[in-house]
Order: sequence, then structure tokens, then C-alpha cells
Amino acid sequence: MDLSAKASLHPSSTDIWPWKEGEEVAIAKLQRRVKGAVPDCVLQDLPTLRRFLIARQYDEDAAAALLKKATKWREEYHPDRIKKADIAEELKQGKIFLHGVDNQKRPCLVLMPGRHQPHRDKDRLATSLRALIYWIEKAIRSMPDGVYQYVIIVDRTGFSLRNIDWNLMKEFAALQDLYPERLAGCYIIRANFLVRRLWEALKTFAEPHTIAKFRILGDDFQHALLGSFPRDQLLPAHGGTSRYVYAPDELRDSHDSPVTPRRAALTDDDTPHREINTALVRDLESSVRSWDPHLTESLKHILLSDKDADEPPLPTLPQDGPCAAPLPSPRTRPADLPAESPRSRIQTAYSY
Repeated sequence: MDLSAKASLHPSSTDIWPWKEGEEVAIAKLQRRVKGAVPDCVLQDLPTLRRFLIARQYDEDAAAALLKKATKWREEYHPDRIKKADIAEELKQGKIFLHGVDNQKRPCLVLMPGRHQPHRDKDRLATSLRALIYWIEKAIRSMPDGVYQYVIIVDRTGFSLRNIDWNLMKEFAALQDLYPERLAGCYIIRANFLVRRLWEALKTFAEPHTIAKFRILGDDFQHALLGSFPRDQLLPAHGGTSRYVYAPDELRDSHDSPVTPRRAALTDDDTPHREINTALVRDLESSVRSWDPHLTESLKHILLSDKDADEPPLPTLPQDGPCAAPLPSPRTRPADLPAESPRSRIQTAYSY
């Protein structure tokens, strides 16, 4: 991909972060450093490349190392395949859930740390972390076109010292390397004197752009939240009018969720014919052969013969989302796919 000219970068689709002078050169260097180590779709995903560069202050070597690390983690951990059954007990407790969007249409995760019992759940750190990743993946999955970040509301209702889980907090901090610059803002509400003192101490170790993402609010938080969220996107307990009721039994697994317009385009009659990037399919087939035989076999059904050449043109995927590269002409049809279509996996497997 030639990035010698900034005009070729389509900045209008990724301008949520101001462009820096020479950033197009940094992107080109990052692409060269990770070529062959990450899928081609990631090499052409400008918002992702920019997020990794921003997270490492435009140090191409550091950004490349981070991108390789995140790619390896996704291929080994498979965060996009976590199912409700894997975290059923966590979901029942309602410690975290996805609700509403802010004024910039960014999805919001609501955390209720007062419902976490680390002394009782001390053997379930891995499951608690898995549940957190599940919800981050759902937040990313729900982002509309042009949105690349999420926000968090941490509601300290019922919170006390017995709810503090330092191990889980450390794991959450480590996740920021695997989802760089995905977090746009965090509102900690009902913060008492001790929380404010702790935050003042932690600020001395954090980067300025990280500090700017956090707002520590006391019991008079509603005005601040209403300045950042539409009223109907907030729960009544947060000053809003939403009638949402958390119901874990009604949740759908991430890979069963509807695909956002950015990641799929259907014909007017909703026939799910899509153009698929042949290079991407071959790259994925090679990279997943060792860890997912079913998906490998399924990918072979995506590429069709030339007998469909006389079919009318099909809508193409947009060019600004994960794995949304310029696409050639191979087509897919439902009859050629197994019962469990791999297409949603292809579109989310590398949504860092």
C-alpha cells in the first residue's frame, strides 16, 4: 500500500485524532515493520495503525512490537469467541454491561465494582477477566461507522474496601496494550475522598493523554454525565431516562451479534451476497490452519468458481473498518457455506 501521499490515507475517515506532520511516513514505516507478521487487512486498516502509533507516541518500533503482541494474543486467546456459557456466573452478577452511547455515538460500558466479591471469587480471576474482555469485544462489535472507541461509567454504588481487586485492576490495565486507544473516557461516579486521593497519587505515573480520559466525580455527577450523554442513553440512577433493564438471559454471543454497516453491506433484498478479499481469505486460511481446522475448511467455501461471473455487481465493504480492504470480485452465497458461517469471525478476529 503506497502511503507516500497523505491524500491516499483517506484522513476524513480517521480524523477523530488530529493528523500530525509526518504521520503518513510513520504509518508507512509501521506497515513495513509488521508486514508478514499481521494480516493484510490490518496493514490497510488506518484507524488501527494510527491507534497503535498514538499509543506509543509515534515510535514505529514500539508500535510494531505492540501490534505483533496484540496479533499473537488474539490468535491464541480468541477473544472474539468468548461465549455466554464461559462466563455465565459473571453475567448473572451484573458487574459490567453495555448500555447506551455518548454524544459522539461511542458505546458505553457500565461497571458496578460494588457487585464484585474478590474474597469469594478469588479462584475466578481468569473468568472475571474473560468476562471483561467479552464486554469490550461486544462494545467494539457495536460501534457504528466512523466510531473506534468506547467509554466507561464506573458506578461505585455499594462499593467498599472489600470490593477492591488489585489483581483484576492490574489485568485491566494490561488490556490497554491489547486494545490501544480504544478507551475514549472513563467517568468514575460517587467517588469519595479516598478515591480522589488515590487518583492524585496515580496521576504522577500516568501519561497526560491518559489522565485526560478520566473524570473523578462525586455524588453530584449527573450534570457532568448529561453534558456528555443524551439523557435517553443514561440509566435513571445516572440522571437519564433510559428504561433499559439488564437481562443476562437475553444476551447474544458476540459472534452471533448483528454485523454493523461498516463490516457488511447487503443488497436491497437482504440477500447476504458480499465481495470477499481473496488475499485476506488466503492469509487467514494460512494463519488459522494450526488452531481452527473448522474455520480453515469453511474458508474454502468462500471462494467461488467463475460460473458466477455473469451475476450483477455486488455492494462492496466500506474501506475504513477492520479488515475492510479494497475488494476484488469473488462472491459468496449462503448455500455454499456451512451452518456456522465464518464470515463474522473473519470480520472480528483482528478488531483490536
